Amino acid sequence: MGIGGPFRILAVCTGNVSRSPVAERLLRSGLEEAAPGVFEVSSAGTRALSGEGAQPESEDLTARLGSSLAGFRARQLNESLVVGSDVILGLAEVHVREILSYSPSALKRTFTLRQFARAVASFPRAASRDAVRDAWAGYVENAAQSRNQFRTGDPLLDDVADPFGRGAPAYERMAEELVPAVEALIRAAAAPRRARTHALGDPTA
Repeated sequence: MGIGGPFRILAVCTGNVSRSPVAERLLRSGLEEAAPGVFEVSSAGTRALSGEGAQPESEDLTARLGSSLAGFRARQLNESLVVGSDVILGLAEVHVREILSYSPSALKRTFTLRQFARAVASFPRAASRDAVRDAWAGYVENAAQSRNQFRTGDPLLDDVADPFGRGAPAYERMAEELVPAVEALIRAAAAPRRARTHALGDPTA
């Protein structure tokens, strides 16, 4: 984990071409606006289509929400990525289990995206921009200690459904599940005096 450097967030799905690229780029652009220089966001896949670009539907969705997947290439999850991250966000529970196969001790830093967003939304925000990184370290610790409070065990609530190969409606469902969680994390990164609603857009527009 980084100490004194940027707070490192790793988003993980299966192929690293549909769900986690969208989470990566939306979080990266939104968090940079909310707290410049504080975060470093990347993604990987448990069975990545390494070297491939994101799916066209994910590219279109990301652009529609004000960010970009330009230059994105999928990469395989590995132990170094897990160990070097301050929080690891699986897009589904199955990814959490696969993340832990690389480093069981990462359990205290590993959640699904939607679980972690629920947890963070319940915690106080940092008092100032300078305190954001420390606040997020506290979010991870507190979320781990109260994991069962935010983990429902219901895939419809904890997971972001995999849209790969399932057509446009599946990508719209992905957006409906993914975007609110991303927005909750972006709001949590803004110090109260700067806080405002950060709308990424209507994923169903």
